[in-house]
Amino acid sequence: LRPTARLRHSNPRCAILAAVFAAVRPCARLPRASARASLAAFRLSEMQVIELTAKADIERLREALVARMADPNQNPYADSDWLPEMFPKIQQMPGVRFFAATSNDEYVGLMMAFEVTPRGEFFLNGLRTDPAVRRSGCGTAILRQIDAQLAASGAKSVRMGVASWNDPMRTLSEKKLALAPTRFCGIRCREYDAAAAEVPIRTATAADRDGILALAHADEMVKVTNGLIQSGPGQFCAASAAFFDGMIEKGCVYIADGPAGGAIGAVAILPPSPWADAEKGLSFVAGTDDAAIVSLLTGLRRFGPKPGDQSSAESIPAQIFGYLPFDTPACQLVAEGKVDGWARHSKTFEDVYGWEAGALAAAAK
Repeated sequence: LRPTARLRHSNPRCAILAAVFAAVRPCARLPRASARASLAAFRLSEMQVIELTAKADIERLREALVARMADPNQNPYADSDWLPEMFPKIQQMPGVRFFAATSNDEYVGLMMAFEVTPRGEFFLNGLRTDPAVRRSGCGTAILRQIDAQLAASGAKSVRMGVASWNDPMRTLSEKKLALAPTRFCGIRCREYDAAAAEVPIRTATAADRDGILALAHADEMVKVTNGLIQSGPGQFCAASAAFFDGMIEKGCVYIADGPAGGAIGAVAILPPSPWADAEKGLSFVAGTDDAAIVSLLTGLRRFGPKPGDQSSAESIPAQIFGYLPFDTPACQLVAEGKVDGWARHSKTFEDVYGWEAGALAAAAK
């Protein structure tokens, strides 16, 4: 899931979620950021995908290709492309690998790989190609070359998020690469409610750990993500006891107790957002029944933005925001308008594709 420009197209996040060590091919000469070489003679067979590790090289990539993404004269989606604004934030994030596609001494594409768990899983995000080489098979080739490099370096599986409005990427993923998606939906709360403070929810403690784990691992959300959970918007890690211990210690886990015996009725995780300081992430919601989930989401409105709250990112308003699997109860309740103050972020979805590392490269042979 990728950072979202909150316009008609979206994710963060989704932020969201690297790698390639020994197997990345070195490049004898990196492309210049200044004058663009002619791409009229672009040949896909001559394109290379390299990993950029030096900060200066990543900055040159930003100055060259990412800057063109913000130019409406070169990118028809410039008004809704989240990457130019968010790229400097991503440059500061740990565990992100930057891949650049080069041809004729020129950057023609890029993609980022986020290391999402310590078990050899990676999340690909931010695929971009120069308008001059689109429809050439460049995007497919970039994905396959990165997939091959990840597999060679020991990766076990790969995931990638695509907005449902992005027909070219969905066509690439589903028809050319034969991948099947899991659909996520963005939900948000942009309204503070003082009355929410009267709803009985509480911050989880270490004593709640076992009950939280039992509820989480019985929930559909963890099942559809193959045992993964979001540590932040769009950033995945293993749904382990250590993860929940860390979130509880940070005070990011909230509970609505059940009606009897103090049992947990619903649990939600609100980690800080990496994209904007006035935004809270919503990375997990599960409950024993609909009433418990509605009660918890209603209580969380006490953390919603107050009038005048401003975000540090121009395209991200102050809000509570998260992408959750669409078929889970929390998403369904919000989509059906059954939780006051909460709404779907947009009518579009985020489709997440997953495959065994190396499978895309092998299919091309």
